[in-house]
Amino acid sequence: FPSHDTVDPKYRETVTRKEGYNYDLLDGDGIIKPGVEVNEKTILVGKVRPETNQSGTVTGYSDVSEVPKRGQVGFVDSVYRYVNRDGLRAVKIRVAEHRVPVLGDKVSARHGQKGT
Repeated sequence: FPSHDTVDPKYRETVTRKEGYNYDLLDGDGIIKPGVEVNEKTILVGKVRPETNQSGTVTGYSDVSEVPKRGQVGFVDSVYRYVNRDGLRAVKIRVAEHRVPVLGDKVSARHGQKGT
């Protein structure tokens, strides 16, 4: 995520949230918990961005929280938290979708040779 974004719970009261989105599944750091079910209206990462005027002083904060891709429904498989080269906290969220096999999908027994 860009360096000018902040994930900090102290802005929770002063920032207006995106209308119609679910923020209830976030942990104390503003990141979604593993194992929960998500849809298009679920917030994955709660973020705020400072709004500045012409002189560069911060006048307020706006909500730039991350949501799943359009039409993505499933559950959070894992959450990877790390620090990037610039020293900023970053997160990768893996969302697994439940899909039923369709005609043409390859299937194999547990010990079958799939790659030959």
